[in-house]
Amino acid sequence: LATGLLGVWLARKFAAPVIAASLAARRVSEGNLQARVPEHGATELKQLAASFNSMVDEVQHHRYELESIVDSRTESLRVSQRELEDTYAQLRASYDAAKDGILVVGSDGSVIAANQRVVEYFDVRESLGGMSFSDFRKCVTVCFSDDGAFRDTLEKVVLEPSISLEVEWELANPQERILVVYSAPVKNPRGHQIARLWSFHD
Repeated sequence: LATGLLGVWLARKFAAPVIAASLAARRVSEGNLQARVPEHGATELKQLAASFNSMVDEVQHHRYELESIVDSRTESLRVSQRELEDTYAQLRASYDAAKDGILVVGSDGSVIAANQRVVEYFDVRESLGGMSFSDFRKCVTVCFSDDGAFRDTLEKVVLEPSISLEVEWELANPQERILVVYSAPVKNPRGHQIARLWSFHD
């Protein structure tokens, strides 16, 4: 009986550090970097506990560094976003206040942007946001008593998308006026055409 009790006590004594290490490892895997393995017991177990605790300390240190970098980048992005919003608001205000009508059409045929002057010149009743250039053409056609120059311009642009041109359109509706129309491709830094700019000067 005494031998049996001694065996149980010794087993628990040697198993306890291993169980503690296992529990600490589980807590760390769950994200608790405060978990540590008690550094007592046999020499090998002490060395194992010390190595484990050192590893967790290093992971925790790197985690704090990473969190600090993320916080810094996040704040930098917030500042950049605010600056971008301010710049966009200034550009939009200038764009809408421009004397000329400005229309930008994407390479996929969608209207990317159009200022209020375009709406006034062609009496566009529908929202230009999300409108296709094909729909815009249909709206504009009714503004001409003779749409020959208008059609010729569009044909030239279709046949040669990279062309820049300046022509005159004579409007009959909603008001008689002559528009000097300038159209040119918009290219990215690599030289690829990504849109087309249309400018209308009364």
